Amino acid sequence: MLNIVFQMEIIDTFSVFMPENSNVIGDEVLDAFLDHLRQTQGLRDKTDKELKPFVSNLNQCFNGRVRDKVRGLKGLAALVEQSQDHFFEHNAKSWLQVVSNQIKPTTNPALLQSALDVLSSILIRSPGFADVSRILASSASTTINSLLQCLKSGDCSISALKVTNAILKAYPGSCANVRGSLEGYLSSQIKVSSSVPIELIGEAFSLSVRLGGSGRDGSSHRENWSKLVARLVETLFNLSQDILKFASGRPSVPKAQLSEGQLSVPNCPHPNVLAKIIFKADQFDRVGHCLMELIQGPFPYSKVFHLQKVFEILESLQSMSINDHVSSSEGRAVLMALPTLWKSNCCLITVLIETLGFDLLPDLALILNFGLHILDNTKSQYDSLTTLKSFEDLKVATYELLITLSDKLGAAAGFDITFKQFVPLILRDLTPFKASWSLQSGSKKSKGKKGYQGLSGIKSQQVGSSNPKSCEAALRCVKSIFDASGGLMPPQVHKDVQSLVLALCMEVQQHQASFRPAPYDNYSCRVQLYRTLITLVQNFHPKWASPLPISVQIFRQGMTQDEHPGVREVCRQGSSLAESLVHPRSATLHIEAPNSLEEMIKIKNELMKVHTVIVSGGKNTTVQAMEEENQEPEEVLMVESPSKVSDQSLPQQDFSVPEVKKVGKRKMKSKGEDVGKDSDPEYDLTSDEKKRVLDSFYDFSQPSIHIPDESRILPAQDEDKVEKEVTLVDTEVKSRVNIDQVFEDFLQAESGSESE
Repeated sequence: MLNIVFQMEIIDTFSVFMPENSNVIGDEVLDAFLDHLRQTQGLRDKTDKELKPFVSNLNQCFNGRVRDKVRGLKGLAALVEQSQDHFFEHNAKSWLQVVSNQIKPTTNPALLQSALDVLSSILIRSPGFADVSRILASSASTTINSLLQCLKSGDCSISALKVTNAILKAYPGSCANVRGSLEGYLSSQIKVSSSVPIELIGEAFSLSVRLGGSGRDGSSHRENWSKLVARLVETLFNLSQDILKFASGRPSVPKAQLSEGQLSVPNCPHPNVLAKIIFKADQFDRVGHCLMELIQGPFPYSKVFHLQKVFEILESLQSMSINDHVSSSEGRAVLMALPTLWKSNCCLITVLIETLGFDLLPDLALILNFGLHILDNTKSQYDSLTTLKSFEDLKVATYELLITLSDKLGAAAGFDITFKQFVPLILRDLTPFKASWSLQSGSKKSKGKKGYQGLSGIKSQQVGSSNPKSCEAALRCVKSIFDASGGLMPPQVHKDVQSLVLALCMEVQQHQASFRPAPYDNYSCRVQLYRTLITLVQNFHPKWASPLPISVQIFRQGMTQDEHPGVREVCRQGSSLAESLVHPRSATLHIEAPNSLEEMIKIKNELMKVHTVIVSGGKNTTVQAMEEENQEPEEVLMVESPSKVSDQSLPQQDFSVPEVKKVGKRKMKSKGEDVGKDSDPEYDLTSDEKKRVLDSFYDFSQPSIHIPDESRILPAQDEDKVEKEVTLVDTEVKSRVNIDQVFEDFLQAESGSESE
């Protein structure tokens, strides 16, 4: 029958919703048909005319029995999801009327559930249609009141609260008058016997502060948020004090004497002390979840609240220990509930760290002491199977607190100072259980089986008592702390952690897959173990040996021996990192230069040349430039007086464009030799080029400058021309002073002075 329905055309099979076919086509076939419609989107492209018979059959179902109404609402839910926009907008009002008539406390649970499904589908599509949104906003308060009545009756409470949260999220401005009744219902569900998930209750609390008008700059919503947070914190504080007073032997504070600012949570209906403590501990956990949802939930304005009460709760819970010797039975009951209170407080502090970050630095010491106190009270014993799996959830919550603290605050978390105290407690959760085996003579084999059963029994005890969750969380905690402040840790901490991690890796690789020590028979623990080793390779201490040499072989064996693909992938990443550190692709401490050493020396000498100028007078005045170092001249430029400048005495340079021509080496010319003769044709200048050169040196368009005769430096009478040469030479310039003439002039001057 099912195959026949699937093979039929969608339009032809609409008759399955007719009331007279409900006995022929069962609910299983109807559900399969609706799943087929959702997967194939069979109603998505249908026109109004094609959907008219289908809608007519649904209307007949709504006027029939309860079973027919349920079937009709199931078909209507599929139609709401897949109908075209104009069809949805045209029929949404009538669909809402059909659904609202079924949301009553007296409605059949199956019918109520189907109506809530249809309403949820309409709420999902309504924001895109103004008319539909207007109808839903105007009837939001009435719908929520009807939903609260259904919630109080206990029928379809989860679906009803989901729809309530959807209405509060979509149309908060129209729901101001239901805040009181909504908060009363949510407070009544903070109890052990509640069937509503605490996540939905916390979400409803976080949405209730945004009901009604926001006021100027959101002042009303901010005030609602601060008041609700203060009430939740006050409720937490009073619940913790009520529980701890049982251990001190003092009676709890009566309800009338408690602060009026707390929530009206239910009282324990049982007179037994143990029942009261368990009831209040569960309420403490639920109120803590609501407070966390309110703190980390979305809110369009700034959040302001005081943390004093929260840390007072932290200090009061830290004052007790699980190992305390309490004589009274009430005190023992409190010690039994203490891990639940610690776990809830760890989760709350974790959310505060994620939200506030560095604003919690003043209270950092208190948070670290609280985590250290929990780990010290829940430490495992190496030789006891009973303590390996104990306090699993509490340990995981504590490690998550330390991980969040390290990730958010980094090195400012102070683990470089305090981690030395955490190391022995954390490493206990990493060390597998060591079973002591004893062989006795005359041990008998099990009847009908081969071999001894002692080894398998020990293995089953070891696996059954292991704690893979806390082991994985402890490894992630070590990895996070070393990533944040590994370089600041003392060498002794590196020594202890490296020794244990390397030993565990080698121990895990020495055993076959079925004989690995627990909890490392779990692949997630092995993944975190290798990731922790990668972190230790990256963050080693300069005064302690790096685990790199041993890690190379460990990662290689992990890639080849481990059967899990996730473990092999982590080992591959670690092997690639280790190989790149052992055999770097390029130099790590400097950048390799593209030039050789000889080329760099040559360039340095060229850049560091120091030139000096020596001017000597005489018949032929010469200006010579000499290098400080005796280098072979690469270029010689001789400039003669304008009267002796030949057509080919200047090097070829194009001054009309910014491009610089290549200049080659030229030999030094002796004095008096014509530079133009035997010159390289590459440097010959044409008349046009010579004209451009002269124009670049002299601007003939400007008026001439007149120099008076008295300011001129006239040359000697026997020198009609002055020759100037600029020569770059690599030999020392010798002086042309006539020593005999100087000596004769000196003697004449002395004789003249004596005669006087």
